[in-house]
Amino acid sequence: MRSRTDRHSAALYQFFLEGVAGRRSLNLGDGIHPNAAGVKRIVDGILPAVVRELDRLKARRSPAG
Repeated sequence: MRSRTDRHSAALYQFFLEGVAGRRSLNLGDGIHPNAAGVKRIVDGILPAVVRELDRLKARRSPAG
């Protein structure tokens, strides 16, 4: 998560194609859609933010102990 929208307290991952867009080796022949290596790069980039958000939501739903 790089920032959070104030109105909805939602995580914002600004550009999921970071490091993939414009790199031929990470895109299919159409130059637009990521290939398997590109998808892996996307997942590697966004997964930590997803895990943090899930942990945050889990903590909010846990009863006070």
